[in-house]
Amino acid sequence: TRVAAGELGPCVLPWVSLMRGGGESALLDEWKRIADLEPNPQVRLQYATDALVFAELPGVKSEWKRALEGWNVRVSQQVLEWQAEARAEAELKNQRANILRALELLCLAKAPTDVASAVQANTDLEQLSRWFDAAFAVKSYDEFRAVMKA
Repeated sequence: TRVAAGELGPCVLPWVSLMRGGGESALLDEWKRIADLEPNPQVRLQYATDALVFAELPGVKSEWKRALEGWNVRVSQQVLEWQAEARAEAELKNQRANILRALELLCLAKAPTDVASAVQANTDLEQLSRWFDAAFAVKSYDEFRAVMKA
């Protein structure tokens, strides 16, 4: 109401989801009406993205998601970046675990600390892929250490 009256700037819109009653349909409808007045679609998108993030705290995220479905919101580039980072980190974690598991199965022993530490510290997915392939070609951890140094 205060944003609509010009008493507050629209930059407070994302915080509405944290308010008492922040998941009520009348409030959500008014929020969308006021947010639609913002001429910049990227700013509108940011309002909605932030409101969704904030809506988790009071437990009204599902109401906000439902209300914003079909609204003029496009995909948030920031959220896409976070999702890509999470997928990349999960892929690195899986690749590291697979290397160590393959080595332990083929070398019939738990990975020595230096090998395990080097694998866990590596953030280069291409190199980890090469190490994974090499794990199936070596017969000992000494042979694998030579591959890691190459």
